[in-house]
Amino acid sequence: MNNIRIEWIDIAKGMAIFLMVCGHTSIPENLSNWIWSFHMPLFFIVSGMLFYPERYNSFVAFEQKRCRTLLLPWLVFTLVAVFFYPEDSINTLLSGQNLFALWFLPVLFMVETLGYYIVKLKLWGGKLLVAISLATVGFILDQYGIRTYFNLEVSLYATLFYIVGFLSRKTILKINSQWHWIILLLLINIILSKFLPRTDMASNKCGWYGVNAINAMIGSLAVFLMAKKIETWNSKNILKRFLLWAGVNTIVILGLSQVVNLTMKKIMENLPIHSTLNSISRHILLWLILWGVAYLINKYVPELIGKKRKYE
Repeated sequence: MNNIRIEWIDIAKGMAIFLMVCGHTSIPENLSNWIWSFHMPLFFIVSGMLFYPERYNSFVAFEQKRCRTLLLPWLVFTLVAVFFYPEDSINTLLSGQNLFALWFLPVLFMVETLGYYIVKLKLWGGKLLVAISLATVGFILDQYGIRTYFNLEVSLYATLFYIVGFLSRKTILKINSQWHWIILLLLINIILSKFLPRTDMASNKCGWYGVNAINAMIGSLAVFLMAKKIETWNSKNILKRFLLWAGVNTIVILGLSQVVNLTMKKIMENLPIHSTLNSISRHILLWLILWGVAYLINKYVPELIGKKRKYE
């Protein structure tokens, strides 16, 4: 697992990043609340599942790789946002905030840094206790409205999902996917998201102590099981291929989707077509543009998103 890609994990990431893009559009509040209840926690859980400390000779080697794969893309896509929206972007950065969904990258960097030491604790319960303690501090900061530069306070709450992913990966890998479990978990997640306060990790809005976190784990597990089902589909299935592509290119989609969508909205808002058709057309164009940009980056400048160039 630590040397090869696993399809269902990429599919799960693809589902989550697609929902993230949808969650940043004008959709009904109930649907938005459901998406936000788990889609970002899922990425932290996956990151924990994929962390293998034995791959790194030292903490310095670990941090160097995380700088390349997380902070470098953050810088690149921040510069892109500044190029397209200079005044708003510069004012936002000067206030110590991230642009669009780019908060996730420096927060994940902090989570991975904390996680590197937490997973070295000998006892399983010790790891979880430290993670819960950090999440509790994050919850308290939320209650008092305490914010730090570039949303780094979010890393305390997010570390819980990272450690849960690390501790539960063997179980999640082995668990069989059954539709009745998927439906049951989704129903629980949907019902809870309707009554719980909205989860907004970008603003460290944790909702009800512990309950929102459990609901996020339930929703994430449902997506994991659904991804395992989709993994068994024919390799030519269009939906499966799209989700695999999106799962492999989450950094590009996260970094550019809101900039591209906002730019297209400004261009297309005055077109003489029905608003629904306008929205659908813009959404289709968004994914076509993201596909094209991701192709060009991966082929010619993969270093911009922390990947190594492949030589034939």
